[in-house]
Amino acid sequence: MEGTDMKNLAIATVFFLTGMLLPLSAQSWKYLNENNSDLPSNAVMNIYFDADQSIWFCTQDSGLVHYQNGLFSTYNSTTQDGFKADFVSRIIKSPDGVYWIATEYQGLYKYMNGQFTQYLNDGAGHNITYARSLTLQNGGPGKGGAIWIGTWSHGLFRFDGTNWSYFDQGSGTLPDNSVLALAAEDDPNSNQSIVWAGTNNGLMKYDGTSWENVAIGGQNNLWINAIALKNGGPSFGDGQLIVGCETGELAIYDGSNWTIFNMADAWNPNNSVTSVSVDASGIVWFGQDEEGMGKYDQKSLLSYYKDNSGIMGNYVVTVSPRQVNDSTEVWCSVYDNGAYQGISIYTEEKVTALNESAALPSSFSLQQNYPNPFNPSTHIRFTLARAAFTNLTIYNVLGQRVRTLLNRKLAAGSYDVSFDAHNLPGGIYFYTLQSAQQRTTRKMILLR
Repeated sequence: MEGTDMKNLAIATVFFLTGMLLPLSAQSWKYLNENNSDLPSNAVMNIYFDADQSIWFCTQDSGLVHYQNGLFSTYNSTTQDGFKADFVSRIIKSPDGVYWIATEYQGLYKYMNGQFTQYLNDGAGHNITYARSLTLQNGGPGKGGAIWIGTWSHGLFRFDGTNWSYFDQGSGTLPDNSVLALAAEDDPNSNQSIVWAGTNNGLMKYDGTSWENVAIGGQNNLWINAIALKNGGPSFGDGQLIVGCETGELAIYDGSNWTIFNMADAWNPNNSVTSVSVDASGIVWFGQDEEGMGKYDQKSLLSYYKDNSGIMGNYVVTVSPRQVNDSTEVWCSVYDNGAYQGISIYTEEKVTALNESAALPSSFSLQQNYPNPFNPSTHIRFTLARAAFTNLTIYNVLGQRVRTLLNRKLAAGSYDVSFDAHNLPGGIYFYTLQSAQQRTTRKMILLR
């Protein structure tokens, strides 16, 4: 494997501009759950946005749910349609319009022309039980390719529509029988492809002939929860492989080097990365075990959790972005307080001159920085009701000025200032905003 470049969050080569001033984009949260809709279950394992504008929900207890034209249709063990599963893990659609569905106890399903076909085993004694992940290789079985099915503790399957292949730890091809994440890169100029398989004991790469255990920053045995491809992936172009790990790593591979952010820092060692996805603009969205939804835009990392946003839970099961006109919607299935909370939907809109002026704030306010505690970068948001000379300054616990982030006249509006403290010692700091005759101060914590 090519050389790697191990970086954690504190030393990642991401460009943070100290004191960079950004206008706040329009942001909002809304919710979809059993209480405000006909969605039959809050326990959503996966969300799939179909090309026909409909939405598929894979639930833990109510089967497969399809939302189209304002109506929810449900397929499970109680419906008379040939679908017998109540616990559905994943759904994927091939270019020929065939849906493939991974279930926990009822194997693999194919859904085509309104008919379900069930596959319980590979015909060689290997049962397709606890199916958790899917990926299509070269367009899937209907296009001369294959469907890959990863399971919890039951190995990995490949099906080309006629023949099955099976890979597991016993045969020496995999380091573990649990495969929770899959992604296939297809060469647009040939039939060559690369399949990435995330196991509970390392990341595996398959080139059609042999398997390779790929080290992530020098570690060969990381537990992989999620894989996504950006711009087609790194093998046949200039894309990236995005990997989320149980031990907190959000790892990005460009074909030569790894950039690794460790989301499970010393103060939060159990924060695993549960889900990863890439939106149409190339922004990486990811779910976390204890810190809600994350966003990485190649410049900075942000986390949206209960204390700083409208998300309904800090455990994100799955995250799925989609483009709606000029807005990005990110749908998060969340779990909190011992129960599934349905779906929290975050909307990030492009701001035009018209809606900026229409949304001018009516008061002077300074929000709590986020994230907090932080290391090494955080964001400070504030609003001004009218134009004024404005100063934003950081002080230490002795009252000594550490850094002036802003000292100039600003128009009325909402602002976001980034603060990079990579060269400061850990501890308690204060940030003070003064504008016209108003002044307010808040506390923040830098952890080392």
